[in-house]
Amino acid sequence: MLLNADKFKIKKQMTNIFSGAVVSLKKIKSNHQYKLVLNEIESLMDAQKDTAEGFKLDQLVSIVENFERKRVKPLFGIGFK
Repeated sequence: MLLNADKFKIKKQMTNIFSGAVVSLKKIKSNHQYKLVLNEIESLMDAQKDTAEGFKLDQLVSIVENFERKRVKPLFGIGFK
C-alpha cells in the first residue's frame, strides 16, 4: 500500500515524464518508469484517435513495446523461421 508521500512522489515523477500531449520520455530506463508508463497508458485507454491524448497513447505504447521487446524473455525457446 502506498503512503500519501509515495503517491505524491509518483504523481510528480509522472508529471515530469509526461508533459502535455508531447511525451518527453523516449526510452524506459527502469522497472519503476515502466510501471509509471503502464499506469499512464491505462488512464488513456479511452482516448479518441487523432486527439492529443490519442497521440500520447500511441507514443507510450511504442515506448513500452520497445522496452518489452528488449527486456521480456520468451516463455518458450521455440524459434520461428
